[in-house]
Amino acid sequence: MRDLVHVRPAPPGGHRVALRAGLSVAVPLLTVVLIDRAPWAIYAAFGAFTSLYGRNHVHLPRAVMQATTGLALLASVMLGAVLAAVDAGARRARCS
Repeated sequence: MRDLVHVRPAPPGGHRVALRAGLSVAVPLLTVVLIDRAPWAIYAAFGAFTSLYGRNHVHLPRAVMQATTGLALLASVMLGAVLAAVDAGARRARCS
């Protein structure tokens, strides 16, 4: 049980990676708040995670990986929206 709550030292360069991850998410979140679109924050946060994928790859392979991840996240959001709309339509039909 003690090992579960023990905090070990960060690996070399770990703080730099954590700072980059934090900034990658903070910038889009602050942007949606500043343009008064706070409900979009969850989408901005998920989209920001795509910048973290492939950090060990360079140029084209990284761009391909990020685009693929971004499209997968977009497809997930779109599927969720479609399923929510279908469910809302089915509920409306049952209530009528």
